[in-house]
Amino acid sequence: MLGCTRIMEARMPKPQYSARVHAQAVLSRSQILCLLTADMDGDIYPEATDTPEWLLAEMEIRGLIGLGHAPGVWRLTRDGLDAREALLE
Repeated sequence: MLGCTRIMEARMPKPQYSARVHAQAVLSRSQILCLLTADMDGDIYPEATDTPEWLLAEMEIRGLIGLGHAPGVWRLTRDGLDAREALLE
């Protein structure tokens, strides 16, 4: 029995999901596309990208975007930037 205990203790831990797989599992396709349309600074221009208001509201509720530097501009939050980075890996 002692040998069995050692074998069980030496098992490898279960592999963890990558950040990209996690982001794809938790975010809708529309939310992912919205993250990917942000410019390099993390700004989203809804008029230029035809982003609907309901999607912006969802993204704000999830904490992925906040108000940007000008009226009508949204900016990715730290969580939004992290999610976009994970999707681009």
